[in-house]
Amino acid sequence: MRFLNIVIFTLFLNVSFVLAQDQTQSGIQNASDHLQDFDSLGGNQALLDKVKALNPETSVYAIQNRMVTRESRFEVSPELSATLSGQSYFNSQAMGISGYYHITPLWSVNIRALSFVNQLTPEGRSVVDAAALDFNKNPEDSGALYPEINFPKSLLAAGFQWYPLYGKVSWLGRSITQFDLFTDLGFGQMTLKTNVAQETHAGLGIGLWWSPKLSTRAQVYWQGYQAQYLSKTEDINNTSLSLQMGWLL
Repeated sequence: MRFLNIVIFTLFLNVSFVLAQDQTQSGIQNASDHLQDFDSLGGNQALLDKVKALNPETSVYAIQNRMVTRESRFEVSPELSATLSGQSYFNSQAMGISGYYHITPLWSVNIRALSFVNQLTPEGRSVVDAAALDFNKNPEDSGALYPEINFPKSLLAAGFQWYPLYGKVSWLGRSITQFDLFTDLGFGQMTLKTNVAQETHAGLGIGLWWSPKLSTRAQVYWQGYQAQYLSKTEDINNTSLSLQMGWLL
């Protein structure tokens, strides 16, 4: 009987210890969840309502810090871009890499290196095919001329970015992502088929931070440079779309 009492007492102590440990872990987890909710916009409104209820005559606002620290940090971003408008005879796509140095969360500078791939548009293909057909019919006296096409081959550019607006967005109530709206202004050197030209660009974009290190950046920008032909020099004005996947070092 005494042995049975000892066994029951020992089991009671073990169960009590396990329950106490579960409650402690649950309390820690709940506290962590509350802190995460506060930082991730999930519980801000409820917390603000409780604070306002304590002193209704006082206006209370919550301004959250950025989730991603960008003070003197480097970022590496592979990049894909495509020309949306500009040349009528060909389209250009580019791939390369960008390197960013974030001076503060509001300012950064970058260097881009891109290599271009070009394809004839339906208009450009029809003009080339018409010239080739006419030449095959009248090789000695062809009246149709092949169009002059001076396409980009590579770009090396530098620029600076300003991030005036930031916020956080909830995806289906399950995760929180920080976003930044930014402007971009820069210049560089464009290498074309027949000449090398000075390039300038300006754009607007949005960056999404999926984690403290991983980001996605989408940007629409204007790009200007000069293309030289046999009889003239033409100012080129392109509108392009750029997509980047960044990794913060």
